[in-house]
Amino acid sequence: MAQSFELYRLSLLPRPLDLLTYNQKQPTREEYLRSVFAKKRAFDFYKKTFHYVPAEKADAGSSIIGRIGRAIVSSENLSPEEGLKESTRKSWKAALMIIDPAHHKDGQKLGFEVDPKVGSPSGLIQALVNVIMKQCLMAHIISKFSRLQMTLVFGNSPKTIRVKLHL
Repeated sequence: MAQSFELYRLSLLPRPLDLLTYNQKQPTREEYLRSVFAKKRAFDFYKKTFHYVPAEKADAGSSIIGRIGRAIVSSENLSPEEGLKESTRKSWKAALMIIDPAHHKDGQKLGFEVDPKVGSPSGLIQALVNVIMKQCLMAHIISKFSRLQMTLVFGNSPKTIRVKLHL
């Protein structure tokens, strides 16, 4: 099964200093991103609760990997021995999110797996960023993110990689 990712650019601005933080060492953009994306977060998007869960702690210099997911209710049938009765069960569906927090001239990059069962990548990223900005009064502000017109498609084997550029 092929996986598609949308690529985004994160734009960070320094937060204006106040009297309490004036003399404190300010983290770099990379340190800031590693800090805010290292914690689990719950947030609402279109009246549904989503969860951001980071992968296990990554090495310094590596990408930040996490997943955004939500609960879904699946309709199915029980076994023939149980009369094939209709049944529902709660499960979870998640999309992969990968951030390259290293400094680049055109900003840090974020890749988000496209899965309609989870939700709109741009909407979910915006909702997560809004929660981070409310909860993390730190040295930087994620001022915006913009979608780069690029979709990466990964096939079943590592050799099957197509890149669609619409620049």
